[in-house]
Amino acid sequence: MDFRYGIHTMELFHRLSQKSFNKVFQHLKSLHFGKPYPDVTYHSDKGIEKYICTSYCGQGVVLYLFKQKRCENKTNKNIACSIGFRLNPHTLLHGKYSPKKVFAATENQLKTLDKEMTELLHKIGLDCEFEQLTLSRIDCCLDYFPESQKWVDEALRVIRRSPYMKQYKLCTFGKGFPNHKEKNAHSWRICCKTTTLTVYDKTFQLMEEDLLEQYDAPMLRFEVSRSGAKFKRGLSDEVKGSNKEILKTVMNESEKTIHSYMKKLHANLPFVRYSDCMAKIETVKHASTRKNMRLLVKKLSDCKCYAQAVKNSKFSSAPYCSFYVPPREMYMLLPNLLQLIIKLLHNLSIAHTPKFVTKKRSDLFNQTVSFLKFLTCCIVVSKIESTAAVSSCVSDCSCSESFCA
Repeated sequence: MDFRYGIHTMELFHRLSQKSFNKVFQHLKSLHFGKPYPDVTYHSDKGIEKYICTSYCGQGVVLYLFKQKRCENKTNKNIACSIGFRLNPHTLLHGKYSPKKVFAATENQLKTLDKEMTELLHKIGLDCEFEQLTLSRIDCCLDYFPESQKWVDEALRVIRRSPYMKQYKLCTFGKGFPNHKEKNAHSWRICCKTTTLTVYDKTFQLMEEDLLEQYDAPMLRFEVSRSGAKFKRGLSDEVKGSNKEILKTVMNESEKTIHSYMKKLHANLPFVRYSDCMAKIETVKHASTRKNMRLLVKKLSDCKCYAQAVKNSKFSSAPYCSFYVPPREMYMLLPNLLQLIIKLLHNLSIAHTPKFVTKKRSDLFNQTVSFLKFLTCCIVVSKIESTAAVSSCVSDCSCSESFCA
């Protein structure tokens, strides 16, 4: 499968004197289109007003102007002013918007970016250069180009079931957005302070914006948006002092950065094939047991169910485990996590349902526990090992006989 890394968007800002702010503001107001307008959704406790200017949107740049209101009883004459730039570097370099293209931060591209951005700064009346701006946010991304849309849909289904990190919050499109249900079905986003991880179906986004071409192939994008300060951590002073060097470093480390987040969602665990589990279940004699086992496997593959069970139980301090459910495959729980579920089943089924303690129901419960132990034994099978190795592991598993009987 084809894939690529790149930088999708970046944001920069620069502090201004009141005189420089007024000069830039007047220039932008004199333009024929995209004049600055107040952002009514922006609220500041410090009395700062925000204006948005889209005059240079065709070049891939949106301007944000910030100015602090003067208070009546304020004796300090200094008013905080600044300007921000939301930049699509690929559009700025090529003069047109290409929704599927990204910035690769090569040496030549960085030089061109420096030149184009400096010219834009001079054009709006700022006497500074690109290197004098401060990087405040960088969005690096990983794009997958599968052969079918089915792969994209399956990958999004898996991601939406992922138990994300505890400090993060799930961000969804609310009812205020048009077609919000479809948007949520084709995207997934978690946020924590200045970091955002987004996974979305790029083809669906292009279709919504009427930018989809007939020849457009399916595309899934993983996007990590972090503040410039976070990307600068660990960098030398020499690198920190140059925007071009920072972008080059971010690009070189984009694979490592994105994979670190992907591993937090889906650890590189050994697995048991979903189809193998279901095949073993079909060999069980009792229909009710087969039904319960099928339900158990489906529940284990749905982290929402497991995460809620852990949250509502006394085992809420237990670490989360990632379940990866690619087509026909499933990452299963670690042995200690299986023991946790066995204990949960025992507590929920016996402590809260006295009728459960009958010989027949006890046998069913023991078979379920045996099945979980069977999965524990199968965990040692690596993803790259052959089906023969799986069969060998199953034949060596003494507990598998009890549930296959």
